[in-house]
Amino acid sequence: MQNKILLMVGETGTGKTTLISAMVNHILGVKFTDKVWFEITEDGGDNHMSDQSKSQTTEITVYEVFSQPNPISLTIIDTPGYGDTRGKEYDEQIADNLSKLFRNDTGVKEIDAVCLVVKASENRLTDRQHYIFDAVLSLFGKDIENNIVIFITHSDGLPPKDALNAIKNAAIACRKNERNEPEHFLFNNRQTEERRPEYNRALQAAWDTAADSLKYFFSSLKEQNRKSLEQTESVLIQSKRLEACISNLQSRIEFVDCKVNELTQIQKALEENQEKIKKKENFTFTVIKSYKKNNNPQSDINFDSESFESVKRDLQCKKKQEEEKLRIERRLNEELIKTVKEKTDLLEEAYTTIMELSEIALKTDSAFIVQSLDFLIPRAVETGEYFLAQKLRELREIPSESQERVNAAMAYARAGISKLFLGYK
Repeated sequence: MQNKILLMVGETGTGKTTLISAMVNHILGVKFTDKVWFEITEDGGDNHMSDQSKSQTTEITVYEVFSQPNPISLTIIDTPGYGDTRGKEYDEQIADNLSKLFRNDTGVKEIDAVCLVVKASENRLTDRQHYIFDAVLSLFGKDIENNIVIFITHSDGLPPKDALNAIKNAAIACRKNERNEPEHFLFNNRQTEERRPEYNRALQAAWDTAADSLKYFFSSLKEQNRKSLEQTESVLIQSKRLEACISNLQSRIEFVDCKVNELTQIQKALEENQEKIKKKENFTFTVIKSYKKNNNPQSDINFDSESFESVKRDLQCKKKQEEEKLRIERRLNEELIKTVKEKTDLLEEAYTTIMELSEIALKTDSAFIVQSLDFLIPRAVETGEYFLAQKLRELREIPSESQERVNAAMAYARAGISKLFLGYK
């Protein structure tokens, strides 16, 4: 058999599950006159997929569909709905699970089509939909663009002008047809409606629309080259690497700020107590320190409290107050210089990562990349890395319509994605 590998991606509630069932029935050769309809269900009768109002899992499901008389077999990769009301962290888990699927030795290594599922009634994209498309397209490499097609659900069979305009206005990267429109296929999603004589003609037309679309779709796959997912896998890996770099960089910035603040407090306290130091009198002072709790030992901020808490003991025991003051300040300055160096190294690593990502990513103006650039550019200027700052500014130059899409996506995801950059604008 000719095996076709499809990745299905769509917003929760677009009818993606019914669409997958339509593909299964098509492969099995089910006709309208058969008066049967097969649906995919979970083992044990837990048909959680029937509820399209929300997705219950972040797991990726892979279906293998084949029928002896049909020369085509399908491998359908079903992703849970994006834009789940539970938050951005669930969308991130979907991306992580896709990465695992692509990287596993027995996982999926190639793909014939990425199918973006949208409703025919959409005449403009909401902030939520901008966020969803931004998140979806950010997963892929540039070499996948000609394998992306649009599946338009809940269609009445007429030209889906509203949905196509919304897709065009959002500049969704996908394959184009001979009219330079996004390559699209229509589906009605009414196959499970009760058969009644007064509706049979309309139901037959809806069935035929879906059947014709699937026929044309599978025929189009014969003319397209299957693509390796190697570049897409690299995009997923580099995106996670960039996120880790920025998170670590933010931690180092916080660390430097705390160090400077603590050093300033010590210097001030020692200056204010010069008379007591000269008289070798005991004295106490308070230093406010900041700590960051983190389970990751690489990100923990642990400061050598001896520099502060043992000042009194050191002054009593050694009777070398002036030398001790210099020693404390020297120790703090050395640690401060070391931390600044780490900050510069992290900045350079983040720069290298984002530049590599821009070379292979399908969507270089995604909300994540743009927001990463907005974070990195002023950091590069602060550290005197003006060449890096200029290169990042050049990458940041995007059309105004792209900025509008980014703003819309960020507005929807602000409660989640912006946590990484909070306080560093």
